[in-house]
Amino acid sequence: MTVWILMGSYESDPFASTHIQRKGALIAGILDIYDFMGINDREEWEKYFSEGRGRYNEASFGEGTDECLYYYPDELKAMDDEQIVTIFGALTDLDSVYDNDVGYRVTVIESRLRA
Repeated sequence: MTVWILMGSYESDPFASTHIQRKGALIAGILDIYDFMGINDREEWEKYFSEGRGRYNEASFGEGTDECLYYYPDELKAMDDEQIVTIFGALTDLDSVYDNDVGYRVTVIESRLRA
């Protein structure tokens, strides 16, 4: 049986959660990144970047895409797996997430259980 593990650390404290579906683990990771950034809605997302607290370049995510925006949990659940993978990847590449001073890291890995 395949399980997906969201794992990471914050201030040297490890954390993990297991999920039956990759999509569930990725959504949990996206929501954790939002929490780490202190963002709870789209207004806070826009304010965060307008204040220069984070940096992202839309061109690096592909022309005409909006992977690196704030999405509410129900919106994420309605997306397909590839959209979720793209959003998770874009968020983990943000300067404020990738290069932070508190040791925050997050990733999703695949694992197999055997009886």
